[in-house]
Amino acid sequence: MSVSAVRVLGPIDAPSAHGFWIAGAGAYWIFAFAIYVAAYARRLARPRVDGKPG
Repeated sequence: MSVSAVRVLGPIDAPSAHGFWIAGAGAYWIFAFAIYVAAYARRLARPRVDGKPG
């Protein structure tokens, strides 16, 4: 289930657990960002290929 589905459809399914659905969507975002960092950290941390600053 995607983050947006958890955020939008979760409270529709169980409105009394609204905070749970918001926390779950936040956890999905953290997990997705961790995957991004794991995939791109080496590329973003090393110097540019063309040798220019920045």
